[in-house]
Formats: sequence, C-alpha cells, structure tokens
Amino acid sequence: MELEGKGRGAHPRDDEFFAAKKLQILQEAVFDMSFLFTRSYAEASALKLVGDRYQLHQRQRLAILRSAASTEDLQLFAPKELEILKDQALDIDAFNLIILLESASGGGLILKGMDGCYRDLASVHGTYRMVELTSQLVRYLGKWLAQQEVAKVRWWIDQPVSNSGRLAALFREIGQEEGWDWEAETTPYVDREIAQAKGISVSTDKVIIRRCSKWSNVGRRFVDQMIPSAWIVDLGIRPPTL
Repeated sequence: MELEGKGRGAHPRDDEFFAAKKLQILQEAVFDMSFLFTRSYAEASALKLVGDRYQLHQRQRLAILRSAASTEDLQLFAPKELEILKDQALDIDAFNLIILLESASGGGLILKGMDGCYRDLASVHGTYRMVELTSQLVRYLGKWLAQQEVAKVRWWIDQPVSNSGRLAALFREIGQEEGWDWEAETTPYVDREIAQAKGISVSTDKVIIRRCSKWSNVGRRFVDQMIPSAWIVDLGIRPPTL
C-alpha cells in the first residue's frame, strides 16, 4: 500500500521507552499485570504495584495496562472471534480503529497485547484531528473490507469528541462514492451501541469485547496485510525468564 502524507507519528521518547533492551522488562510487567487481573486486583492498584516494581515511566505503564489481560478475558474473547467476514455486517468503533491505522501508517508505536489485539498509545482526550492520511486510510480499509466481501458497515463515532461529525461525514461520503453499504452514527454511547448491535463488533476495547456476542480483530489483520512497515512491539508473549 502506497500512501502519501503524514500519519500519526511516534512519541519523541518511544525509541527510548520501548528499545529492544527494555522489552523483556516490559513483557515481565505485562505478565505480572495479567496475573493480578486474574486475581481480581483493581486496575489502579495493580498498575501502581507493577509500575513501581519495575520503575516504569507513565507511558510504559499505559502500554502494559493496554497489553495485559486476565485469564478469564482470554478464555472469553477467543470463542467470540470471527475471522471470515463474508456477508457479515460490521459495527465498528470508529476512533478505536482509525487512530490505530493512522498510528501504524505514521510510524507510531503499535502494541501487541496478550489477547492478540493491536493497540496504539495515542490519546484523544475529547479532541481528534484528522491527519493527512485519514481519508486515504478510510478508502484503503473500505477496499480491503470489500475484498473480504463484507455486506454492510456501521461506523459508531463518539459524539463528545471534537470533529466526530466531520469523520462521520467522511465515512458517508467515501461509502457513497464507492458504492459501499456504509452508515455512520455519532453517539455518546459508543460502547453500548456496539456491544448490543446485531453485527460483528470491531474494537479492541475490552469492555466491548466482553459484552458483545461476536467480534473481529480487523485492525490487526489490516495492519499485518496492508501496513507491513508498522512498528509492532509484542508485549503479549511470556518473557524468557519466567
């Protein structure tokens, strides 16, 4: 895939925080976090305990939090995952997926977690701005979904986030131009809408995956196939010292 323009780039210290020599420590931290989650520790207390033990920077702590998963979650997620998308309707967590692809295409850090999902470390915090590659990525993703013979796509966009309306308009415009059956809705209840929808949920949000009936790891599959240059850091493997 050849893209022209800028994606969502890396944090200036990610080369330091996620250098090869740091990976074993981070993998051990993810393993410990996952153990504590399995033992029903609260997120905040588990993160402080593990982060302090390994003396992690705040950004590294966010990375291990997003990469860890309890045994219960792993056992729950796996049977729900659907790979064959032919004739399926997808309900997509728009910001969750698009920001991942913007980060992957722009050289930003992408984490592979215990559950096999790819997650970014970009922070929206109520504000989202499209990057130069956004419209191209949406079109490329749409063509990839068409190749999978997806029947319909419903994009769900967090209404309180700035520019949510512009993103919804972009989805509708591209879907109409390409003749794809696409809908785009802005709502303050994205998690609920996707988790309760009848289609296949597309999100790496653990709350959504826990509550939905079926989900698909579209972000990882698209990045692997279409953005081979993406910077993937695997924190979801058992460290060799354990």
